[in-house]
Amino acid sequence: MEIPHINRIYFVGAGLSIATIMAGLLITQSGWTLTDTGACASPADSSVEITSTTSVSPVVTGEKGETGPTGSKGEPGITGDTGISGSDGVTLATDEPDETKDTVVGNTDDTRPTDDTNDIGITDDTNEPDESEDTTDWGISEEDEECLDDEIGLVGLTGETGLTGETGPVGPTGLTGATGLTGATGSPGTQLTIGTQSGHLTPRATLNLKKQLFVFNDGEWTLPDGTDGAIVYFIMGSTGVSHAINIYVSHLRVVTAGVSTVQTNQLWQPFMLNGTTSSVSLISAVFSNGAWSVSGGSTT
Repeated sequence: MEIPHINRIYFVGAGLSIATIMAGLLITQSGWTLTDTGACASPADSSVEITSTTSVSPVVTGEKGETGPTGSKGEPGITGDTGISGSDGVTLATDEPDETKDTVVGNTDDTRPTDDTNDIGITDDTNEPDESEDTTDWGISEEDEECLDDEIGLVGLTGETGLTGETGPVGPTGLTGATGLTGATGSPGTQLTIGTQSGHLTPRATLNLKKQLFVFNDGEWTLPDGTDGAIVYFIMGSTGVSHAINIYVSHLRVVTAGVSTVQTNQLWQPFMLNGTTSSVSLISAVFSNGAWSVSGGSTT
C-alpha cells in the first residue's frame, strides 16, 4: 500500500492542519486521529485534521503540602592536618646587673626637681625606726616609769566585807489573775441496784448477789457465799417486822465472848439484837476469807 504523501502542514487558528495529496488518509496513534477531509487528491482540496479521542482533564494544582521534618544533623567534618611549626626565634643577649652599682628606686633623671616629694626612694637610714626601741607613748611620766621598773610588791590583804544594807519595803500586791474555766461535771457515782425477791417462796429464794441492796418486810431468804470484797446492804421495809425477817447464811462469821467462829447455814436476823428488837434499819455485810461478816443482827 502506498503511504500518502504529506504535502504541507499549517496552523489554522489554534488547530493543526496537514495537507496530503491523497484523499481518505486516516492515521490513529495513542489517542489521536489524523483524518484527510478533502474530496479529491488535489493538494488544494485535501487537508488533514488532528483530533483527540480521549478527554483530557484539566490540570488542577493542589494546595502546597506541609514542610517535611528537618533532616538529622550530619556528622562532623574531618579535622584538617596541623600546620607546620615555625622555627625558633633568636634569643637576645641581656645585660647582667652590676652588683657594685647602687640601685636607686625612684626618679634617676639628673634633671629631676629638687623637691624631695618626687623621690620615692629611701636613702636616709635615720628615718628607719629602731626595732629595739619602744616608741609607743603610753602617757606615763618618767617618774612613774621608774616606779614601774622596780620590783612589784606583795598584794595587800583583802578588806572586810561591808555590812548588809537594810531590806527594802515590800512592793504592792499584784493584781489577781483571771478565774480559770470551770471543769467538766464529773460522772455521778455508781447507783446501787435493789433486789426484789420474795421471801415467801418454797424452797427459799437465794439472794442474787448481782444486786447490792435488799429491802425486807418479812419472809425467809438464803444468802450464798460471795467473792472476796463483795458488799451488800439490808434495809427494813416501810412495813417490815424485825422478828419476821430471817436469813440463812451459807457461812457466817460469829463472835461469841470475843472468839470468832464460822457457822454454816446459820439463821441470822439482821434487825434483831440479842433476841430483842433493834432500832437499826440498815445492816451491811462483807464477804472475805470464805465467810460473811455483818455489822449487826442476832443469831439463834
